Amino acid sequence: MKKFYLFLIAALALSVSACGVIPKNTAVFAPIAVDAVSPGTEFANQGVRPLKRGEATQTGIVLFVTGDASIEAAMKNGGITKVHHVDYKTTTVFFLYTKQTTIVWGE
Repeated sequence: MKKFYLFLIAALALSVSACGVIPKNTAVFAPIAVDAVSPGTEFANQGVRPLKRGEATQTGIVLFVTGDASIEAAMKNGGITKVHHVDYKTTTVFFLYTKQTTIVWGE
């Protein structure tokens, strides 16, 4: 019984540590899309046209994360060399499942 309690304490300590997936919001189910740039703002690179779209996704279930949601991975997936702007989509289901997608627009 003592081993069970030690295992339970260790599992609890790992589940609340920063090495797991930490959602960006606290809702039970929350699909969120964030436009990093609104049209006409200075954050968009106006010298580049948003002709291509590249996506990269990262998925996390409890403490296990797979995928690469970096801007570089999205650029590679879309064949983009110049970035116009970047958007993000995040879906969280009761802290157990998260999916983050980075969307890059550019040439």
